[in-house]
Amino acid sequence: VERLARTSFASLEQCGQRLPVEIGAGGLSLEKQPDGAFDVIVLDAFSGDAIPTHLLTREAFALYLRKLSPQGWILVHTTNNFVDLDPVMRATVGELGLAGRGIDYAGGSRVDYAFGSTWVVIARAPELLEDFNRGVIQWPALESAGGARAWTDDYSNLFGALRWGDAGVFGR
Repeated sequence: VERLARTSFASLEQCGQRLPVEIGAGGLSLEKQPDGAFDVIVLDAFSGDAIPTHLLTREAFALYLRKLSPQGWILVHTTNNFVDLDPVMRATVGELGLAGRGIDYAGGSRVDYAFGSTWVVIARAPELLEDFNRGVIQWPALESAGGARAWTDDYSNLFGALRWGDAGVFGR
């Protein structure tokens, strides 16, 4: 996997050999790392047909927060055609007493060659996210979760998060 990543994709190769690569299951590999070791943790596993719910639980976020530096960010790429992860993220942020901002970037411009994507950024306090409110693209603060509840190792509601209708499950 690492050989293919280095030879078939430019970004990893541009980092050179100084970038350590750990092959393994994400959570198990992260558990081995020192507490507070990361300034940014990026979760990008949710755009396919199978949602790894265990990565979005309160317990998983407790692990991420342990491994995150005090000033760090957790970025979650929540783009998915079939599942709306926004209420889950809002509930998790609220229940853990964290600060969050989100963006639903439309993309698709022929000039920027970008596709639309949805992201959430999470930190321990709102002031740590002020940089996400200063750029050309504003990241609004996450609203309350309404009736949604955070997923845990004992509870998840994937069926309740499905998108129904034209753009989602059983669409036209």
